Amino acid sequence: MILYVCEDNLKERLWLTTCLENELKELNMDIPIESEGRPEKVLATLAVLLSP
Repeated sequence: MILYVCEDNLKERLWLTTCLENELKELNMDIPIESEGRPEKVLATLAVLLSP
């Protein structure tokens, strides 16, 4: 599983990513986080991964 943080504003994206990383550490969960400013790129990646 990979979590994606999608936000055009770099400052907001970094803040969201850091908060999420800290929460996951507290829960002892090792889940990779990808940060992307273009949601359409993430959606295209997920569509490819989910295609049969």
